[in-house]
Amino acid sequence: MFGQSEGVTTDIGSDCNPVLTKLRLKSKIKMFLDEFSVFLDSINDMKNFFLFGDYNFHYECYDTKVNSLKRLLEEHNIKQLVQGPTHQQGHTLDLVLHRNALQLTLNTQVEDKCISDHYVITVKTSIEKCSANKTVTIKRDIKHINLENFKEDISKCLSSHSASSIDQLSEYLQGVLNKHAPMEEKTISTRPIAPWMSLKAKEAKQEKRRAERQWKKSGLTVHKQIYTK
Repeated sequence: MFGQSEGVTTDIGSDCNPVLTKLRLKSKIKMFLDEFSVFLDSINDMKNFFLFGDYNFHYECYDTKVNSLKRLLEEHNIKQLVQGPTHQQGHTLDLVLHRNALQLTLNTQVEDKCISDHYVITVKTSIEKCSANKTVTIKRDIKHINLENFKEDISKCLSSHSASSIDQLSEYLQGVLNKHAPMEEKTISTRPIAPWMSLKAKEAKQEKRRAERQWKKSGLTVHKQIYTK
C-alpha cells in the first residue's frame, strides 16, 4: 500500500504506546505526501504515539514542500520535536513526530556520535515500563552440599532407623536432604524479550563502546577512524 516509504511498528510502555519508524525512499515529494497523508489517516485513532524517521526534507527551510508537510502534521494534531540539524551538512532530515494525548514529559536531544552522517536523536519520556510477570520457582541448592557431612548423616540415619518400607526409607532420606539442601522459593520477574538484542548485537555494542573509550582517551585520529568505521 505504501510504496514511497518503508517502516516498522512496535509498542513501548505499560500503556502500549505505539512507536512507528518511517524511511522515505527516493520518490517525488507529492507522491510521498499523498501517501503519507493516507498513512496518517490510518493511525488517526491512536491518541498517543511516536513516529521516528528520515524524511529527507530540509525541515528547517520554509519552502512549499516543507510547508505542505507541516500543514499535514498540524491537520492531524502531530507535533515535531527535533530542533536543529540532524545531518552533517546542517539540515534537519530526521524527525520525531508525536501525538501526546497523555501529556507525557518529553526531552529530545540531538548528538553527533560520529557513527554516521546522520546524528543520534535521543528522546527521554515518562512512559512506565511494562509490568513484569512474576514466576515462582522452588529448588534446592544441591551443588553447595558438603558431601562428607551429607554422607555421614546418611550413614547415621540408616544405622539409627530401621525402615519397614520403601516409603519410610524415602522419608528418612528426605529429612537428611532437607537438612543439607532445604527447598527454597524464589520469585523471578520476567519482561518481554527484546528480539533485536541478540548475542551478536550485544557483542557489536561492546566492541563499539571499547573503541569509543579508546578514542576519547587518546584523541587520536586513527582511533576515531576505528570507532566510526
